[in-house]
Amino acid sequence: MRISRLIFCILIILGTFTRAEAFSAITVIVNGRVLDMDVPPQVVESRTLVPFRAIMESLEAQVFWDGSAQAITVVHSSTVIQTAIDNKTAYVNGTAVPLDVAPKIYRGRTMIPLRFIAENIGAKVDWLSETGTVVITSGPGKTDAPPGEKHPFPQIKEQPNVSGNTPGNLSNGGVATIQGDWIYFSNFADWKRLYKMKTDGSGLTKLSDEPFVFGINAVGDWLYYYSLSYDDRRIRKMKIDGTEEIVLGEDKVRGLAVRGDWIYYVNLSDKVKHGSYEHGTLYKMKTDGTQKTKLSPLGAQNFLVDADWIYYDGIDNTGNNKLWRVKTDGTEHQLLFDRVPYTLNIAGQKMGPAGQN
Repeated sequence: MRISRLIFCILIILGTFTRAEAFSAITVIVNGRVLDMDVPPQVVESRTLVPFRAIMESLEAQVFWDGSAQAITVVHSSTVIQTAIDNKTAYVNGTAVPLDVAPKIYRGRTMIPLRFIAENIGAKVDWLSETGTVVITSGPGKTDAPPGEKHPFPQIKEQPNVSGNTPGNLSNGGVATIQGDWIYFSNFADWKRLYKMKTDGSGLTKLSDEPFVFGINAVGDWLYYYSLSYDDRRIRKMKIDGTEEIVLGEDKVRGLAVRGDWIYYVNLSDKVKHGSYEHGTLYKMKTDGTQKTKLSPLGAQNFLVDADWIYYDGIDNTGNNKLWRVKTDGTEHQLLFDRVPYTLNIAGQKMGPAGQN
């Protein structure tokens, strides 16, 4: 018993065998709360597997189970993870990611490597050797300011964004927008498919069978969005009544913002490499799919459009994330800060982190 506990502690942090102290009990704390798991962690092929649903739901992620296919889907903010039992390949936002060990079912629970969870939803995992405690904290640690320094971005307070077209909502995934008397939204109760309903709650209507819809923008008679279902991610437009769905090109995208007759997006089909990582680049195109234009040579992650400027989380040749801005016509590239928060919002003349879903 003591040996198996020792292995569990070591594998959580390192995924390999090193020296550590055995403890009579292992405590798992997620965001400050002790996690009550009805199935204990298991060691398979020298990797520690933990209950997927218990961990993910404690991190405020949604978990969907397809019993017929033995497939599991997790939605966490704008990240979608899809995998299946006994399959050593998972999909993170449509990109294949190899697993050291395939997910297993143990006592009715899906078990998956803790390292995979931490690396793909931005969670931080710490091992407290003094108490035999695993501490899991959601959110990307890299955005925290070093001790003793003030965060370079002002903490702003404002009313929640109502429209999906607003910068803060789009940087949080863009799962809802309001136009006139209608709300267009990604329905969490139906695999995030595209729905609409009246602002009074009536007239609920499914518009598309495509799951995991993000980046919803309503402009005139059209809705613009993309789907994270497996390896799709192409920009789509659809009439607000659910007719005339059109795919705009073959680019795979991250993020989507429509301003006037232009669509702005991060193009994952045109990546730049920084060390062992690859990042998409910032593009725009007309709402009819023409005049595709590259706006920056830098790798990009999150972005927002405000007036004539695009503010984005850019990665330069040092591999570091910094806050840049560029004119919507691709000119006047400027470095603003040498650090950047996970998501951005603008309120009046102030910029700061957007709240997390």
